[in-house]
Amino acid sequence: MLYFRIFLSVFVLTAVCSGQEQVWKHLDGPYGGQITAMTQALTAPRDLFIGTSGGGVYRSTNEGLAWQCKSTGLTNPYVTLLDCDSLGHIVCGTQEGLFLLRDDCEGWMRID
Repeated sequence: MLYFRIFLSVFVLTAVCSGQEQVWKHLDGPYGGQITAMTQALTAPRDLFIGTSGGGVYRSTNEGLAWQCKSTGLTNPYVTLLDCDSLGHIVCGTQEGLFLLRDDCEGWMRID
């Protein structure tokens, strides 16, 4: 819920500051779960990652228009944290530990 409030605040602030009309748009995203975490890749701004409660991690490379499951290597699908460090590495926290997304974005390595 905190991420939603932050996102909504940024969205509203952007709309007010830019003076342009901002409109919510329905996208075909992953269905069937609650989004618990979200981050954006620093090195590829169009890349978005969401973590879910029971569905693992999903990645979009086109600003949310399409999503792919990226949960290979996670030992638990209940994501509690997603973050991008200053070097552009994506970190995922689950109920069982911390994981780092490999450079090829094809799997997670446990780091704790």
